[in-house]
Amino acid sequence: MLRFLLKREEETLDTIKQFFVLCKEKEDKFTALCNLYGSLTIAQAMIFCHTRKMAAWLAAHLTKEGHQVGLLSGEMTVEQRANVIERFRDGREKVLVTTNVCSRGIDVEQVSLVVNFDLPVNMDGSADNETYLHRIGRTGRFGRRGFAVNMVESKHSMDIIKQIEMFKMPVSVDFGVLSVFVWMEEKKN
Repeated sequence: MLRFLLKREEETLDTIKQFFVLCKEKEDKFTALCNLYGSLTIAQAMIFCHTRKMAAWLAAHLTKEGHQVGLLSGEMTVEQRANVIERFRDGREKVLVTTNVCSRGIDVEQVSLVVNFDLPVNMDGSADNETYLHRIGRTGRFGRRGFAVNMVESKHSMDIIKQIEMFKMPVSVDFGVLSVFVWMEEKKN
C-alpha cells in the first residue's frame, strides 16, 4: 500500500474542520447540503460524488435551486475539463460537483468548503484514505481555514468514517457531528 506523508509545511489538515452529517438517503443529503448553504458563508465549494450519475443528478438539482454549478467528470475531454476548471477558478461558478477526477492537483484559493456527498471507497468497499486526504485538501489551502463535511447515510458510511478516523494520518483527525436539520414533509396517503 502506498502512503502519502506530507512535509510539515505542506500539512493543511490543521486548518480544516471536519464534520459529518447523518442522513437517510440521497434526497436527505441534498436537503442537508442546501441547509448548509443557507447557514454558512461559502466562497466556493467542491462536492465529491462516487459516480458520474450521482454527480450529474446533484449538479442538476443544485442548478434547479439557483446555484452556479460546474460539473466535472472523467468522460469529459481535456478541453471540456479545462473550461470547467477555468470557469470555477474565475468564480463564474461557485460550486464544482465532481468525481475523484478532481481530488488531486486542483488548487483554487477560494474553496472554503469540501463536501463528500459520497465517501471515497476502494474497490472492496473500504475507506480510501488517501483519496479522502486529497479531497479535503482542496480546502484550507494557502493558510486559510476550510471545512470538510461528510454525508453519512448508512451503517456502511459510518464504518467508512470510523476507518478514516483510525487511519494513521500525518496529523490527527477528529470528526465533529454537524447538526443540519433535514425537514421532511409527511406523505399523505
